[in-house]
Amino acid sequence: MMVCSKTIRDVPTNTQGLALVAVLILMAVLSVLGATVLTATSTEISISGNYRRGIEGFYLAEAGIAESRARLRGDLLGNPQLISDQNPYDPRWTAYILTSSDWHLSMDTTFYKGHTNYFPVSGNQSNSKITPNSLQRTLPYWVKLKHKTEYDAEREGHRSTIPHYLDLDGNLSKHTRAKPGNVVMYGYPMADSSASIEFTTSELIDGSYPVERIVALAGGKGGSVTIEVDVVHPPAPHVLAAIYAKNGVSFVGSLNAVNGNDQCGVTSPKPPIYTSGISSVTGSASLIGVPSSPQQGDLALNLLQIMDSFKQGARLITTNQSDVNWGTASSPETVLLDSLTRGGGLSIRNVQGHGILLMTDEVILEGPVQWKGLLISTGKVYVSGATGPVRIEGGMWVSELVDLSGSLNVSYDSCAIKAAVLSRPLIVRKWKQVL
Repeated sequence: MMVCSKTIRDVPTNTQGLALVAVLILMAVLSVLGATVLTATSTEISISGNYRRGIEGFYLAEAGIAESRARLRGDLLGNPQLISDQNPYDPRWTAYILTSSDWHLSMDTTFYKGHTNYFPVSGNQSNSKITPNSLQRTLPYWVKLKHKTEYDAEREGHRSTIPHYLDLDGNLSKHTRAKPGNVVMYGYPMADSSASIEFTTSELIDGSYPVERIVALAGGKGGSVTIEVDVVHPPAPHVLAAIYAKNGVSFVGSLNAVNGNDQCGVTSPKPPIYTSGISSVTGSASLIGVPSSPQQGDLALNLLQIMDSFKQGARLITTNQSDVNWGTASSPETVLLDSLTRGGGLSIRNVQGHGILLMTDEVILEGPVQWKGLLISTGKVYVSGATGPVRIEGGMWVSELVDLSGSLNVSYDSCAIKAAVLSRPLIVRKWKQVL
């Protein structure tokens, strides 16, 4: 009898087929993983690209805002690239800044043919022909400038019960794009206003200026970015007289002169001197104005608040000064004499300047001194004309004025005040990115 037996070696196997299946499965898994990684990478690259383009568009739009703020500042004497309303202040005024000749009206979704729609160029603020007029010709943005109006405020929710501004023009009816109402101004609407605000009025108020709306759009592949801001000029304080001295004025000698008539011939004459509350004017001086005598009343201007509105960016002086010039007619400057940090009063002698002169605590003006613009002090100002006259063309707002030697000449000049104020950087009141 024979027994048949097989060893393990003799049993047939199929390991080669199993290996092939395993390899195919592995390749499928790797293909899925590769596709997933490739998709994720492509998505990340797309997101990064969109983010980069969004950031580029944002900064391009901000560049348009920056150019507009620069071109709304000052006057033509100091800023040949100025853009301004030549018929102050027309609620229909709009102007464009373009970097390219490819721009067309359909690109402005808010375009309205009833507005002025100017494209200002050098020597022609009212040019109506589409013309590239930007200081930047290589950056893809364009800008629209306009005065903020009552119609604009109403579209943003202004109602008599929810006021966005102080309505002083007496017209409470709703406005339309064709009849936008008055321009919204920024400043001190009344002589006793304690703070600067937005308001409307049927009559212009000295020292107040329109709220300017700037809309900048930067475009490119992947979309566009639009930024809208409201900016204002820092307002000038109320001119109650050529000299406003809260706590009084003291004159010495007979060489002093104060003139409340506007040397620019634009605004109505003012009194030579106005003091608040219990104060006095002593000594003798040649006084001119309407009325020609010093006035005393209950109006008390907030000198500290007025000074704070002009301090930012001022040239800081903390030591005595002599034989210096600050600012020019075409480029007024703001100077802050801060004697509080020094622990005592300051003196300036033989100084000429244009712009805004701010002073804290006690300051002595030793002649010759000639300043054209605003002189504002929260402390006592002494005037010593023994070494030369002290002449101020514009206006003085001080806590108290003490003449030591009788050689002070102050004359009201609305143009000098305006030039000094408009030279200041515009203040952003509202900023938003339009979606």
